[in-house]
Amino acid sequence: MCNISKGSGMGRVLQKCKLIVWDECTMAQKKSLDALHRSLQDFRGNIRPFGSALILLAGDLRQTLPVIPRSTPADEINVCLKYSTLWRQVKTLKLTTNMRVQLQDDRSADIFSHKLLEIGNGKEPVDLTLGQISLPHNFCNLVTSKEELVEKVFPHIQTNYKNRDWLSERAILAAKNKDVFELNNIIQSTFTVIQGSNKGLNTGGTVYSVEPSNNARSCVYIRNHVNALPLLELCSRDTAAVRITYPYREGSRELIVASVYLPYDSDGPPPNKEMKDITDYRFSRKKQLIIVCDANAHHILWGSTGTNPRGENLMELLVSSNLNILNHGNEPTFVVCNRKEVIDLTLGTNKIENLVSNWHVSDEPYLSDHRYICFKIRNITVDQITFRNPKRTN
Repeated sequence: MCNISKGSGMGRVLQKCKLIVWDECTMAQKKSLDALHRSLQDFRGNIRPFGSALILLAGDLRQTLPVIPRSTPADEINVCLKYSTLWRQVKTLKLTTNMRVQLQDDRSADIFSHKLLEIGNGKEPVDLTLGQISLPHNFCNLVTSKEELVEKVFPHIQTNYKNRDWLSERAILAAKNKDVFELNNIIQSTFTVIQGSNKGLNTGGTVYSVEPSNNARSCVYIRNHVNALPLLELCSRDTAAVRITYPYREGSRELIVASVYLPYDSDGPPPNKEMKDITDYRFSRKKQLIIVCDANAHHILWGSTGTNPRGENLMELLVSSNLNILNHGNEPTFVVCNRKEVIDLTLGTNKIENLVSNWHVSDEPYLSDHRYICFKIRNITVDQITFRNPKRTN
């Protein structure tokens, strides 16, 4: 709270307020409570705890405690609010009625809530050998593996993944990130067509697509060490999109990467609906976007020998979506025995355009009528992180 001055709007509110409610306080470290205490003393000119303001702390120590990266359980407990010197000033009030259960008048929900309290209060017997508790069969639906869990929660996800109402009714919660990653990988594997080594690509990667490999016309290849998540609502036979998270300074940033095929035999001119969905998704979430596209469209602005209606239609979308053409020169990207043309595009948002360098059509041998397109994106590095595990260090 050091960046709040007494004369600011927030400073005046803290001087005059009678009550401060801090929800989910048990996730905060004790230093946060100490900082609020000292700030209120300063703002209100009162040396009493919290400047005599009434503080209501709402939370449950049986739930998530402060998260400290690469720490031991003792470290996490030591930073809890209960270890603050101010905790002796706190009067504890316990809630006794579960209003959600009472209002719904649901007997099964009442049994479930009481069982959760017994587990949270440590009243369930623990197997000393395994350090685990046993759950009664009438308490929940038990599964034998994470794969079975995914199938129970997300049945037939291959056909339902675009149904937002269906998705909003189900979720899997996990206590640890490693379990989240494993569950995500299990769900993603449903949509993974081929592994990198199967199609002559370098090993150590995965090709994402939602169609069988003999029917897909677009896919994205991702190296295993890159943190990527497929955007299933944007994927189709002709479109594949993933969200990549990469380290940036002290935090991280996200980039949407999409591969799009605009078929020349489609009923309407490009852009197709999937292309529009990708740009709308990018706008709604304010993310940076890069698209590699087999446009099957001609326009002199990206180096074609001429302009056709499909090219004009696609150009209108690029202008309205603030997407920039990253192609350089007029080197043909499509080559057959009697024709050469530029129909493959690399598109990006403004910030991406400033980061892309060395865009070129490769001279490497190719086994298609389309040539390789290569470029680099500066300031995006995905390095492996090494850290000391205090539990295994002498």
